[in-house]
Amino acid sequence: MKTIYPKYRHWGIIFFLFIGFPLTGLAQTELYETVIEKTDGTEMCYLITPEYPIISGSSVMEDDGLAHHYIYVETEVKHDLIPYTEIKKIYARLAQITPVTITAKSYTRKYGEYNPSFEYTSEGEELEGTPEITCEATLTSPVGTYPIVITKGSVSNYAPTFVDGVLTVEAAPLTIVAKDYMIKQGEELPNFEVDYYGFQNGETTDILTKLPVATTTATSASEPGTYDIIVSGAEAPNYEMVYQKGRLVIIDADPATVIANSYTREYGEANPTFEYTCNGAELVGTPEITCEAIETSPVGNYPIVVTKGTITNYNVTYIDGSLYVNPAPLTITAKSYTIKQGDELPTLEAIYSGWKNDETDDVLITKPTIVTLATSNSSPGTYPIYIYNAEAQNYYLSYVNGTLTIEEANPVTVIANSYTREYGEANPTFEYTSEGAELVGTPVITCEATVISPVGTYPIVISKGSVINENDTYVNGVLTIEEAPLMVSVENATREQGKANPAFVLNYSGWKNGENESVLIVKPTATTEATIDSPAGEYAIVLSGGQALNYELSYTNGILTVTEASGIVALSAEHPADVYDTLGNKVRNNATSLKGLAKGVYIVNGNKVVVK
Repeated sequence: MKTIYPKYRHWGIIFFLFIGFPLTGLAQTELYETVIEKTDGTEMCYLITPEYPIISGSSVMEDDGLAHHYIYVETEVKHDLIPYTEIKKIYARLAQITPVTITAKSYTRKYGEYNPSFEYTSEGEELEGTPEITCEATLTSPVGTYPIVITKGSVSNYAPTFVDGVLTVEAAPLTIVAKDYMIKQGEELPNFEVDYYGFQNGETTDILTKLPVATTTATSASEPGTYDIIVSGAEAPNYEMVYQKGRLVIIDADPATVIANSYTREYGEANPTFEYTCNGAELVGTPEITCEAIETSPVGNYPIVVTKGTITNYNVTYIDGSLYVNPAPLTITAKSYTIKQGDELPTLEAIYSGWKNDETDDVLITKPTIVTLATSNSSPGTYPIYIYNAEAQNYYLSYVNGTLTIEEANPVTVIANSYTREYGEANPTFEYTSEGAELVGTPVITCEATVISPVGTYPIVISKGSVINENDTYVNGVLTIEEAPLMVSVENATREQGKANPAFVLNYSGWKNGENESVLIVKPTATTEATIDSPAGEYAIVLSGGQALNYELSYTNGILTVTEASGIVALSAEHPADVYDTLGNKVRNNATSLKGLAKGVYIVNGNKVVVK
């Protein structure tokens, strides 16, 4: 199809033959428009300016072979091609327009984003054409506000009003994401790192004025679990920080089992050096091991407690050990002794070996029993000393018997002393002497002799009595009973010359056991040489011839005084007389004898008597 555009130009209105519209009378100070009224009742209006619209006719040969005729209307901003057949009339009239306001829309975008497609809105008459919208903001423009400038562009509306918009460049979101980590409990916390999402324009962390800080409340000692890694503190121009927390997952540390070794020791010993074994993870640090048992702790079981100490591992299981304090061995030995037969048995004692903590037998609950079957009278030989039956807390007792050696006793000879006494006397206190070993005890000494036993020898028998000595010999003594002295005296006598001798009076001194002269076997005789014819003088009265069993007689002679015959009556019990000294003093009253007077001259019955 070939299009032919015959054009008819006119400053104002093109007149067609079938429509007439005069220009005369149009006020040039007002706005007019060309109206093409269509057969369908619609109108197409074009504002008349000094240059537009340009209306021309054109014919087009269509495929049907016929020429079709069009009106071509050109304005500043558009071109319309209207078939003739649709045009009812064309005319000019006072423009019926509403002022148009074209407003550039305002936008907000993030730093580093492309500017949006700027759009606009219009108010008033229908907008003819498209305004031009520009903004100086670019991808790299910093945060701020930028004018969106709207200008005429292809808008053909008459005297449109343009209202600029605003492009607000906001800080771009910079998402800082904390990385996730997983550690085992007890491990050192990692250096937390972050990832950045949202840098614009090829920027990097170099533009950060403050680097972000990633922190967590967890520590290496925190329990297994999930902990937030919080990011904060970053600053950068043109960016708004968006933080996304990470996760720190703390999982159980590799398990480790710390086992305190168990020990056994005896009561009273120092504790061993406590050690341990470890299974599982390698142990970092040293556990603390304690036990309340001390050297004086009694027999029993004590926990060996193992605790953390300087161990930095986690997920550690601690298993206590045990310290068993066993009884300490205590050896109790019976002392051995050697004695002589007959010696008193010693106090049997024990020797202890193994005391702990400076203890003594005071801690024994039951003292040991120490016995021997031997006695002090046992025959010489060796006898066991048995020891048993002690009891003590914290000790294991063992016994060692002792030995009692009985040796033959040292010989001792016990000799009864011999004595001599007179008949009729009591026996002396019998004593003894001993030779050899020291005598222990007192022998018994007996003698059958009594005070009435006759003269002779009697054994003093000595026997064991309370003597405990063995190997003892006893030697008897002898009691010799001698005759008791019996003193026989004769009283002095006096007679006159020529008279017969008087009967001499014997006196005895020394009788025993109430005896008297009746026991005399032969009575002693008193004799004198004086005879009846003997002159005056003194004559001995001689005792002799006596004999008595158990007595030894001794004699005291008397004196027979023969006086001259003077008529003096001899003094006697039948003829007593007073005796005077030469001074006339009576020296004896009714004397029957002059015996006992001092030598001298006395007057008896008026006669001088000489006492020699």
